[in-house]
Amino acid sequence: SEEERARLFQELEQRNREMESFVYTISHDLKSPLITISGFASLLVKDIERNDKERGRESVQEIRKAAEGMQQLIEDLLLLSRTGQVQGEPEDVDLQTLLGDIQARCASHIERERATIRVATPLPRLHVDRLRFGQVLQNLLDNGVKFHREGVTPVVEIGAERTNGEARLYVRDNGIGIEKRYQEKIFGLFERLDTGREGTGVGLTIARRIVEQHGGRLW
Repeated sequence: SEEERARLFQELEQRNREMESFVYTISHDLKSPLITISGFASLLVKDIERNDKERGRESVQEIRKAAEGMQQLIEDLLLLSRTGQVQGEPEDVDLQTLLGDIQARCASHIERERATIRVATPLPRLHVDRLRFGQVLQNLLDNGVKFHREGVTPVVEIGAERTNGEARLYVRDNGIGIEKRYQEKIFGLFERLDTGREGTGVGLTIARRIVEQHGGRLW
């Protein structure tokens, strides 16, 4: 009982830290696009008064970009809030088929970056929530394609092996990599090592929670 109490206390502390980070991000990351929208809306009024259509179009594009960023953050926060909810009953899922569906959904992103996806077959069947586990694989695949090195074509390798009765999945890529000191930090809520690329820093937090809900580990 003492060990269980210590574990629950540690989990509570972690949730409190996440809540502090959550509040900070809401106040900062949502306020930032609002400031951008407000600023470019004022410029747009001046552009209209000067009948400067070119500058007006640029102002509208910036407003749209800021609004899209805010929408993505809100959607990610909603998705995060649902990770503790049951979506579907666990079932025997063929990872080969599931991965094929995910690649089809990510086809435009993969094609835009001219990425190569290599799958080491055969992949195992796992007893998982198909929707939730698909979110994990899609997040890792997206990251492998997104965080590539300048001038280097992205290559993402996905495979699995059975060890001691467990399925160990891996997603490898030839991208920018992650320094050892950050390899745990990146799973924290809203942690982003490269703020110059699109994303909200929620994806890996969601992925780890889903894997842990299945009794697994993600690193």
